[in-house]
Amino acid sequence: MIKLALLADFFTFSRLIISIMIVILGIHKKLRTFRYMIFLLLLGWTTDILDGKFARSASVASYLSSFDFIVDVILIISSFTYLFILGLVSKQFFTFYILAILLIAFISNSKSMVMLISFPLTILPFIFAYYLDIASFLISLIWLTLVLISQKGRFFEVIAEFAEGFPFGLLKSTANFFRKLSKHPS
Repeated sequence: MIKLALLADFFTFSRLIISIMIVILGIHKKLRTFRYMIFLLLLGWTTDILDGKFARSASVASYLSSFDFIVDVILIISSFTYLFILGLVSKQFFTFYILAILLIAFISNSKSMVMLISFPLTILPFIFAYYLDIASFLISLIWLTLVLISQKGRFFEVIAEFAEGFPFGLLKSTANFFRKLSKHPS
């Protein structure tokens, strides 16, 4: 199943390209690019879903599989950078949050802690979409609904993985709950 692993790598690598494209859009400093940024962001998260599907189907590890989470964080930071370049978030907030992510990543060495601090940045572009471009917000909402319906089990698995990786086993019962939900057929 090397072909599936290569497809997974293709989608992971494409997310890096999408991240670069998002920052380039920001360099134009034109608010009219906002809708394109949201489109690229949705495309990026779609490639995340696809690389995961292909990686789990492959019987061998792909070359980029160990970098998948880092690429996810790069996508999150690229959209945050776009918002900063456009002046939608302040320099102080931008600097503080980037330093906080880096500090937590290096000190805690915990994927769950990085996920926790990155989550607000993941949804921030969509909050801005609500106020700046309602059409892209509605498209994002439809996309999210379709993803949650079609990927419900995987969504619960991700929550379980987050809870399992939380320091000191504080969310162990939450992890068990979501692990059971992820295996439930309905």
